[in-house]
Amino acid sequence: MTLRENLPVDFTAYNHLTFLPLGRKNKSIRSVGSKHTKGLLGRLNNYFERAMNELCQEDIVLFQTFLYGSHRGGFPVAIDKNEDVYPHFWKPTSFLWKEYNKNRGLPIHHDEFYS
Repeated sequence: MTLRENLPVDFTAYNHLTFLPLGRKNKSIRSVGSKHTKGLLGRLNNYFERAMNELCQEDIVLFQTFLYGSHRGGFPVAIDKNEDVYPHFWKPTSFLWKEYNKNRGLPIHHDEFYS
């Protein structure tokens, strides 16, 4: 099971991250705006770039296939309707094996995030 193709959004500035719209009425992500958010995403992107460089190519392909199926993607990062990074990481079971409406973002259920 993978994330639906219409949910993930990629920005070329953060090639090791894949953004997911969080919140029922958050259909898409247009940008990541503030300096604080850009700094945080830059650090996350650098961290995952280093982490992915330590993996062999086969493991990278397995990771991307597990999360995204046939299309390429990076580490999933939730962006809320204010285009801010949601401050908690998702539990994988909350988005991998569930079906969501393609015209809406992913719902926020606090029990599906790590505290």
